[in-house]
Amino acid sequence: MIVRPLGAGDGVSARALVEQQFGGTRYCARLIEQVGLALNPSDVEYRGLVALDAADGGTALGVVLFGEVAGASAVVKVHALVGSHGGALRFLVAAVEDVLGAARVVLCEVADEPVFSRAVGVLVESGFVEEARAVDLVAEGIAQRFLVRREGGRGG
Repeated sequence: MIVRPLGAGDGVSARALVEQQFGGTRYCARLIEQVGLALNPSDVEYRGLVALDAADGGTALGVVLFGEVAGASAVVKVHALVGSHGGALRFLVAAVEDVLGAARVVLCEVADEPVFSRAVGVLVESGFVEEARAVDLVAEGIAQRFLVRREGGRGG
């Protein structure tokens, strides 16, 4: 597996991964919008990494979108972690940790829905801890989870 910064040529494959995993959900349109934002290299609030199949060098297996939180000191938000399998997601989380070595806090907000369970599982395996949950925030009966990883690799 090869991981590299998301580039202009990755837009189609990144959007296809989002469609594959989130098509038909309330989250798909916003995730596709975030892929577009991450393709703009001057926007520090939206960056991305793509995991590619090393065998063919072009098939996208996963995408992580992240960026600095404006006005916060050394805080990064993971906007999306999308992948065809858990291995690609674990690889991307490790790559983000390398890129974000100076981050004091890494935050991921995610709806408490089955479509996010693979990503949440990988984040928890990687040291993220659920620090808060806002009941009914996304919709009636759907909470928003706040997963955090602090310096030293553990939640608060």
